[in-house]
Amino acid sequence: MNDKKMVAVILFGRPGAGKSWLSEALLKLYPFIALVRTSSLLKEYIQTAGDKGKTIQEMMDQGEIISDELVSKLLESRLEELRISGEHSHVLIDGFPRTVPQVDSLQRMPNLKAEIFHINLPPELCLRRIRKSPNRNVRVEDKKPRIIKHRLDLFETITMPVLAHWTESHGKFIHQIDGRLEVKQKIGLLASRLRFPKVQQTILRPRRESEIWTLPHERPERIHA
Repeated sequence: MNDKKMVAVILFGRPGAGKSWLSEALLKLYPFIALVRTSSLLKEYIQTAGDKGKTIQEMMDQGEIISDELVSKLLESRLEELRISGEHSHVLIDGFPRTVPQVDSLQRMPNLKAEIFHINLPPELCLRRIRKSPNRNVRVEDKKPRIIKHRLDLFETITMPVLAHWTESHGKFIHQIDGRLEVKQKIGLLASRLRFPKVQQTILRPRRESEIWTLPHERPERIHA
């Protein structure tokens, strides 16, 4: 039986901050990282849950946050499967936690150590990025102005307090990453703070991520390590 703790890498950020691109890049560079997306877990659940699944799908289409209890249960089950397999030392969790109860749920999960990163990008830039993104993985519904605004509002009212709660109630340190940086720069900062080995980033597509996620006038004058 595998009793070793896994390290959970948690990426926070407004919709459009570039978390998905960053997740994909990390997975290409570091094979010891597994990826768990709560959206994927929910899609699997929807396919097998009948009428309950249809209700969850409707909520997702409207940008609503799904039941803390359901998401936590699905995530804990998947994390335990990964830990027992022993194939990965780290797991990158996309889409969790988004509420204060989810933070408490994650803290109670055994054999898990969390490292939290906040990809900080102003709402107006997030809005423009979502509208301009050619990413085929972004659903058409998610580009509707009403849905975008609703998701950004939910982040401010529900998810932002999560960062404060994690620090105040659980004493967690939050790593801050400038969301205007290009993907490769963000990876360098994350790898340094997680003490990952240095690797060549040439396997990433040369400029595609930066063209999509960093507009010229968004770039910061300096990089803050």
